[in-house]
Amino acid sequence: MYFCSEKNPLNIMVSLKAILLTHHNAPVSIRELLYYDSNQIERLILNIQELLGLNEFFVISTCNRTEIYYLSEKNFDKELITLLCHEKGIFNVTEFEKYFVSIPDTYGALIHLFSVAVGLESVVLGDLQIIHQVKQAYILANEHKLVGPFFHRMFHAIFHVNKRVQNETNLKNGSASVAYVGAEICNELIQNLNQPRILILGLGEIGSHLTENLIDNFGVNSLYVSNRSIEKSLAFAQKFPVQVLPFEEVKNKIQEFDIVISAISVHEPFITPDLIQNSPQTIHFIDLGVPRTIHEDVQKLGSILFNIDDIQYRVNEALEIRRKSIPHAKSIIEEEIKALLDWSNELSISPVIQQIKDALEQIRKEELAKYLHKADSQSMKLMEEITQSMVKKIIKYPVLQLKAACKRGEADTLIEAIKDLFTIEKKTENPKA
Repeated sequence: MYFCSEKNPLNIMVSLKAILLTHHNAPVSIRELLYYDSNQIERLILNIQELLGLNEFFVISTCNRTEIYYLSEKNFDKELITLLCHEKGIFNVTEFEKYFVSIPDTYGALIHLFSVAVGLESVVLGDLQIIHQVKQAYILANEHKLVGPFFHRMFHAIFHVNKRVQNETNLKNGSASVAYVGAEICNELIQNLNQPRILILGLGEIGSHLTENLIDNFGVNSLYVSNRSIEKSLAFAQKFPVQVLPFEEVKNKIQEFDIVISAISVHEPFITPDLIQNSPQTIHFIDLGVPRTIHEDVQKLGSILFNIDDIQYRVNEALEIRRKSIPHAKSIIEEEIKALLDWSNELSISPVIQQIKDALEQIRKEELAKYLHKADSQSMKLMEEITQSMVKKIIKYPVLQLKAACKRGEADTLIEAIKDLFTIEKKTENPKA
C-alpha cells in the first residue's frame, strides 16, 4: 500500500522516505511480532548500516507503530521490510508486506511524521507519550551518527510544532491518554465489584500515570503495584498510597486479585491460563503491553480481557474537544513543514551563493592588486572598504532572488543563469582563465 501527499510541493531538495506498520493497518497480533525495544533497535541500526549502506535514518517503535524514516534517492522499502522481519525470525516476508504502508515522497513523509509526533495518529488522539518516544528515536539515531543537518533541523521543528500545538490548540487538553483510558476502564469494572483488589504490573511511564489517575481522578484504593525493580516500587509507594508486591511473587498470587492491569514489556505472555486455572473468582485483565503480556486464552477460563486495541473504542468528552482542534493542528504542521523545506532548499543553494561571493572577491582582489604600487596604505585601506561594500551590495540582489526562486520551486533555472552570469563554472574548471 502506498501513500503520496496530494499537496506535495515541487522541487524539494531532499529525498525523505518512510515505511510504516501501524494500528491503522495491522492488528496487535502483527504489531507485537515487529515491536523493537531500544536494544533491538540498536542491533537493527547496525544491520541497516552494514547491509544497505544507509547513513541517515531513524526508527520509531511503540505499541502502536514501527516506522523507519530514511534519506535516500533510492527506494529501500522492500529491503527494510525484509530486514525488519528477518531480525524477528520472520521469513515469510510476503505475508507481512500487506501490513506495511510506504511513503515515497518527502512531503508526505513529513506530514505523517509530524502528525505522529503531536498525537494526531495515536490510538488516543493527542496522546502525550508519543513525543517522548520520538525524542528517544532522535537521541538513539544521533548517538549512532545517523543525524545530518536536515534531520537535526527537522527534529527541532517537530519539538517546536509540538509546543505550538500544546499552547495554541486543545489537542492535548483533557485526560485522554492511554494511561487515563486504562484507568477509566478499571474504574468502570470496580462499580460491579465488592471491595476489589487491584494489581498494577509495571511502573514505567504508562503504569505510573495509570496508577496516579486511579488514585487522583477516581479515588481508587486497595491498589497493589509490582515492578521488576523493587526499589522503584518502594519509591513509588512513598509518594502514593499503594502496597508493594515483589515481582517474583506475582505469578503465585495472581489469583488473589480481581483486576490485574499489565503495563510491563515482555517478549511473550507473562500471565498464562495455567496461572488462573483454579481461580475462585473472575479476574478482569487490562493488557496495555505490546507484545501482549497476558495470553488471550485466559478468556476461555472465564476471565475478562481488555487489550491495547480495545483502548481505541474508549471515547470520552476530552476526545471530542481534541477532535475540534485537528484542523488548527494540521495548519500548524503545514506551516512549520513549509518553513523547514524553505530552509532546506536555501541550504542547497548555499554552495552557489558561496561560489558567487568567491568569484566577486577574486575580481575585487585582482583589481585592487593593479593599484598596489600606485597607492599609499591609507588609500588602499579606503579602497578596501569601498570595494567590499560594493561587492556586498552587488551580491545582495542575486541572493534574494535565489531564495525567492527556492520558494517558488524555480531555483534550478536561476542557478544556471547566475553561474553563466558570473562564469562560475569557468573559474572553477580553469582558475587561470
